[in-house]
Parts: sequence; structure tokens; C-alpha cells
Amino acid sequence: MSINSCAQASVFATALFCSLLDAKSYQLPQTKQLIGLPSTHIVQQGEYFLSISEIHNVGFLPLIAANPNVDPLLPQLETQITLPTQMILPSTAQVGIVVNLPELRLYYFEPEKSQVHVYPIGIGQKGHRTPVTRSFISQKRKSPDWIVPEPLRKRYLTEKNIVLPPIVPAGPDNPLGSYAMRLGKSEYLIHGTNQRFGIGLSVSSGCIRMFESDIEELFNRVELNTPVRIIDQPVKLLLTEQNTVYLEVHSPLEGSKRQLDIDATLKKLRHILEPAKIDESQLEDIFSQASGLPILLNTSFKNIEL
Repeated sequence: MSINSCAQASVFATALFCSLLDAKSYQLPQTKQLIGLPSTHIVQQGEYFLSISEIHNVGFLPLIAANPNVDPLLPQLETQITLPTQMILPSTAQVGIVVNLPELRLYYFEPEKSQVHVYPIGIGQKGHRTPVTRSFISQKRKSPDWIVPEPLRKRYLTEKNIVLPPIVPAGPDNPLGSYAMRLGKSEYLIHGTNQRFGIGLSVSSGCIRMFESDIEELFNRVELNTPVRIIDQPVKLLLTEQNTVYLEVHSPLEGSKRQLDIDATLKKLRHILEPAKIDESQLEDIFSQASGLPILLNTSFKNIEL
């Protein structure tokens, strides 16, 4: 079954799980947990994946993963692009901010409003990974100055022969953008950006980047001491009350221990789905493609324990 046909098949099921509030905010489902709707974009003159990701507020790499046969720099005119606008919620406590690194998304849960807000993000590059951790929002700064960490100044001088100043004042040259929020006592921030490129990519020195409009929105929603969980969860599975099964697989982070877990995960899935007739080739295709899209498995069975 193709990704597009699976996405079309899941439209009805999605409607049972959530109601869309706007482009990135959803009513939390009362049962387990598929949000968003499958959607597409028809390429217009002069468009490429970066501009399409900005139009639809999705990440650059997730857009590439969902469309492996399309040139991200020169997509053909009127090509139908699959948008990563449907997702299974991560398997973790639905409180505060949750960042799932492999899917390059930040979730902000507001249980009192029964809402979840979803944002594309940029994260740390290889060698400077955003850490898996539990923390909290300890500081909020509007129009922040950037106090450049000394290790970063040394690295830029050594690797790029670039001299970074100790402090970069707020303004158009500040890579933190217009808003920043600190995680605990660390140097890691959730912040905006002064560049178009970088959202939906692993390019930072460990901080979490957001589109300027998104960080402004999140900044105004989040209070000090809001809990933050950063997780590494490339595989998400959903067993629905309708006795259907969805699987969402993202490419593991390069160098992540999760890369070693794929075979074990496949064995676990086969064990979980043992009562059903499983399409083994579909299961393996989903892992090899790692499209980041929830795929409806060619299987169903009774008496699933949710």
C-alpha cells in the first residue's frame, strides 16, 4: 500500500480522534492518540521545499522524508506533495513541553484546555546533539542578547577561523531571534531565529530553534517552571478502539543508540500483533522508508488491550 493511499484511508479514522483548531493546534483526543489530518500541496511556480515548509509550518527534513521521490530544490510544477500534518502523539506524559528529537517537533500540552500545540523545530547537529533530558522553563527573555558560550567561540575560531564576540545584542544579527526560553540551569535554549533555513534540520549547537511566529506564540503561552521533556522516540505505535493499527517511523538520529533498536522493535511489534495476520513486507517497508507519516497497517484483530 502506498503512503498516499494509507493517508487517504486514515482520514475517517483521524476524524474520530481529534478536531482541528488551526494549522498547528489540536483538541486532545480522549482516547489514544492520532491528531491532525493528511494533506497535500500542489507545487506552484517558483516553489521549493523550504518555501513549502514555511507555507504549511512543517519541518524541512520531515517534508523530504514524506516525499522521497521528489527533488526538494527543484520539484516539478504541479507535483502533489504529501505534507506531514498528521501524527501519533509521543508515548510520554502529556504535560508541558515535549520535544521528540527524531521527528523534529515540539509539542506543548495544555491539559486544562484539552489542547496540544505542535511546532516544527531545528535541533543540535552531530557532535552537539540536543540532550535527552527532563527540565523546566527557568527563564523567559524577549529581545534577548546572545551571550556566546566560550566553547562555541573556540570552536568557531578553530574550525571556521571566525571570531565570535562575547555578546551579540538583540537585533537582526542575533541568531536567537526575538524570544528565548532557558531550560533549567543549562545553556540550552528554546529560541527563535534570524534565518529562514534551519527549522526541521539538525544544524544548531544544541539549542532548539523555532520559526519566529511560533516562538512568539509559544513564549506567550508558556509560564515559568513549565516542565520540559526531551525524548528520542523514532517509532510510534497506535492501537485504536476500532481495532486498527497505525505505525509512524522516523529516521533515528545519526549516532543515536536508537539506531540499534530497530530490529528489536520489529520483533516487539510482531509479538504485539501476533494474534493478527501481519503483512510482513509492509512492516519492513515502513521501517526502511521512515516517512514520518502514520501508516495504517494491513491488519486488524479483536480484543486489543488499549
